[in-house]
Amino acid sequence: MASARIQLVIGGAEKSGTSSLKHHIGEHPAVSMHAQVEIMHFALDDQHALGFDHARNRYYPDASGVLAGKSVAAMHLDRASERLRDHNPEVRVVLVLRNPVDRAYSAYWHARRRGREHLETFEAALDAEERRRTANGTSSAHRLLYRQRGRYVPQIERLMERFPDTLDLYLLEDLDADPVRICQSV
Repeated sequence: MASARIQLVIGGAEKSGTSSLKHHIGEHPAVSMHAQVEIMHFALDDQHALGFDHARNRYYPDASGVLAGKSVAAMHLDRASERLRDHNPEVRVVLVLRNPVDRAYSAYWHARRRGREHLETFEAALDAEERRRTANGTSSAHRLLYRQRGRYVPQIERLMERFPDTLDLYLLEDLDADPVRICQSV
C-alpha cells in the first residue's frame, strides 16, 4: 500500500535535469512516480482546492510504493513550497540546479519550441522580464521569467527554512557525470 503522503519531491530549476532524475527514480520498484511531467497540486490554486485525495487519484491511480513527484514550482513559487510543507513537513526535497545563464537560455528556447515565447530573441525576452514579472496573475507570463528563476539564493533559503533537515542539492553537472551515484544517493 502506498503512503498517504508524498515522501519525495524532485524540484529545482527548470531545464536542469529534473525530468531525467524523475525518470530514473521512477524506475525503482519501491517508488510510485506520476506519469505526468509534473505534479501541479501544490502550484495551482484550483487543483490544490480539490484536496490531496483528488491529486492522489489523478497522479497515483495505481500507487504501490513510496509516493514521489516532480515539482519545479516548489522551488520558485512560495505558495507551492508552503503547501508542500503543510502536506508533509518531513518530505525529502531534492533540488537540481544548473548554471543560471545556461538554464535561462535553454528555458527560452524550450518556450520558443512550445509556442509559449513569442519574442524572437533571447535579449528581447530578457528586456520584457520586468513587465512580465508585474503582469497581473498571468501564469503564462510568469513562466517566462528567465532571469528571476535563475536567482537561486532566495529560493533555496526559503526551502531551507521550510525543510531544514530534508533538503538535498545537486548540480546538473554531477547528474550528467554520474547519474547512478546521484540516484543511489536519492
